Amino acid sequence: MRFIVEHPEVFEFRTISEVANVAVVAQQENIVAVNNILAIDLTGQAVINYLGYLPIAGIGGNFDFTVGSHYAKGGRSHLLPQQHCQGWNGLPHRAQHTP
Repeated sequence: MRFIVEHPEVFEFRTISEVANVAVVAQQENIVAVNNILAIDLTGQAVINYLGYLPIAGIGGNFDFTVGSHYAKGGRSHLLPQQHCQGWNGLPHRAQHTP
């Protein structure tokens, strides 16, 4: 945060309605939208906000950037599933979810 405050010429802050907007994203040539997903099923449906009935994330720009990059000239989108992580006992684990 200190770097941001000390270098205001590097950063430009906009409202969420300007940034997470399909039309605005689609105007950016060669944009690459990188979003995380919590799970994916065999039909390709991606889970981004909930695991079962448990909310994991709030409303964000995931959808806007994914769709906007589809319409952008040379744009593309990548959905990245969660990876294994190290638990408190040093063993790998990942979030469990029940449909």
